[in-house]
Amino acid sequence: MPPETKTIDIKYIPLPKQSIFHTSEAKYRLYIGAWRAGKSHAGCIEVLKQSILHPGNIGLIGRKDFTDLRDTTIKTFMDICPFELIKSYNKTEHHIILKNGSEIYFRELKDRSGLGSLELGWFYIDEAEEVAEEVYLYLKGRLSSKKTKRHCGWLTSNPPNEDHWLYRHFQLKETVDSELIHASTYENKKHLPEGYITGLESMPEAWRKKYLMGQWGFTPDGEPFYQGFKESLHVKDLSDFKPARIYRGWDYGFHHPACVLTCFDDKARWLIL
Repeated sequence: MPPETKTIDIKYIPLPKQSIFHTSEAKYRLYIGAWRAGKSHAGCIEVLKQSILHPGNIGLIGRKDFTDLRDTTIKTFMDICPFELIKSYNKTEHHIILKNGSEIYFRELKDRSGLGSLELGWFYIDEAEEVAEEVYLYLKGRLSSKKTKRHCGWLTSNPPNEDHWLYRHFQLKETVDSELIHASTYENKKHLPEGYITGLESMPEAWRKKYLMGQWGFTPDGEPFYQGFKESLHVKDLSDFKPARIYRGWDYGFHHPACVLTCFDDKARWLIL
């Protein structure tokens, strides 16, 4: 007699950018999304995908602080994962075993001390902008499980500033075999409360770029020195601009030395480079 089979329906209709994320063949994927763009949901669905398609697979879900991991990412995963798939859940060890033999660990990622010597088939870092680069590199080194031929890692994140290590690894491609997916809040509009996006549209321009459009950007602390500053008006691409003379101003500070580069254009405007 063939073994009894049972169909389990997982209700999930991916948004366009979520579909790109799930179908990517890249070994490492970064899904950068604005607020309420479905990042963690997509990340947890991918956990199920890798665990179901590759029986006996071993993976890790992590976030910097365990309280946040417990209250958000684990809750999202448990809401998504059908109870019928779970063989056991050890809440003390933060460890799930599915009925097909796949295992899922939940770990805090403040540093790599709690990661031990796990041999993983996949890892998922939620809110990756909060996590140190060394933790990401360490997890890449743990992708050595012999129970799967498909080793991979994916990250979901709010857009950090451009000096963040995520920008180097995924925008500048320091991580080989990688893919970067951006998602805006607009993509998830039909699932959001009325007026939510309107509220985001009223934020300062630099905030809208990151937290509404899901793009890299820079959001400094405090008030701007020049209150009339507008990124769209005052920030331009000058890569093709070749001034006849550049003026340099130096401040030889002991703790914060700095140099400012300036020039004049053909309209006698003073440009800060």
